[in-house]
Amino acid sequence: MRMAIQASAVSRQWRHLLHQRSRLLMNVGDFRNSKRTVDQVMATYTDATLKLLSPLTCKCRRTIKTLQLSFYLTEPYISSIGHAVGDVVKSGITEHLEFAIYAEIWVKPENPEQLSPIFGKLRDVDLCNIFAECDLSWILFILEAAPSLEKFYSSRHPCELNKSEDSAERTNLVWQTFNFKHLNLKLLVIQGFEEEDMVMNYIRLVMERAVGLKRIELHDKRQCSKCNALNLGSKFPSDEASKEWIRQQLTYSFSSSIEIVFKE
Repeated sequence: MRMAIQASAVSRQWRHLLHQRSRLLMNVGDFRNSKRTVDQVMATYTDATLKLLSPLTCKCRRTIKTLQLSFYLTEPYISSIGHAVGDVVKSGITEHLEFAIYAEIWVKPENPEQLSPIFGKLRDVDLCNIFAECDLSWILFILEAAPSLEKFYSSRHPCELNKSEDSAERTNLVWQTFNFKHLNLKLLVIQGFEEEDMVMNYIRLVMERAVGLKRIELHDKRQCSKCNALNLGSKFPSDEASKEWIRQQLTYSFSSSIEIVFKE
C-alpha cells in the first residue's frame, strides 16, 4: 500500500503503526506546491522521513521489507535521510530499496566502504529517471557497496522532469571505478537503452565485475506523460541484425554466456 505522509500528520499516537507496514513509499512530489522552494520542500520531507524511520521507542517490531523514497538530492537533507535509511536496512528486514531522483540535481557517490553497512543486505535496487546524458559509470559504486545484490534496475530519461527554478546546477560525474568482483548479481535491466558508447561501456563494466551475471534486459524508452519522449527519436535497435551486432559488441572478449534480451 502506497502512502505519502506530511510531517504534521505524523503523530506519536499512531506512528508505531507505520513501522509495522511491509511497504513504505515517501514521494517528495506530495510535499510540493507552487509557493514552496526545493529547500522548504526537502526540509518538510526530511522531517517526515526521519520521524517514520527513527529508532523504535515502542515494543513493536519493524517490518518494512520494501522502502521506496523519491527526493531532491540536496544537502544537508540527503545525509540525514541516508543515515536513517542505513539504520532501517541494518535491521536485516528490508529486502528492496528504491530511490527516484528528481529535478536537475545529480547524486554524488560515496565511498563504497561507507555505504556497505547500508546496502550490504540489499537484493534488489531500482534507480529511476537518470538523465539520459549522464555518465553511468558512477552507478557502479552501488554495485560495489551491495555485495548481496541480485537484481539491478535503472531507467534513463531524455527530458528534464519536474524542472524547478530552485534546482541545483547539474554536474556530470565521472566515477573512478575500482577493480572489484561481484558474485551475486544475476539480472541487469536498463530502461531507456540506446546504442551509445556511454551506455555500452557501462554495460561492459558491469559484465566485467558481475562474474555471476546471467541475463541483461535492454528496454526501449517508456511513454512519458510530461514530455514527448517517444517522439524525440530513438537509438534503440529496431531489427534483429542491429540487436545481434550489439550483442557481439557487448560480449566481445568475454568467455561467459550471458543472455541479452531486447524489449521494446
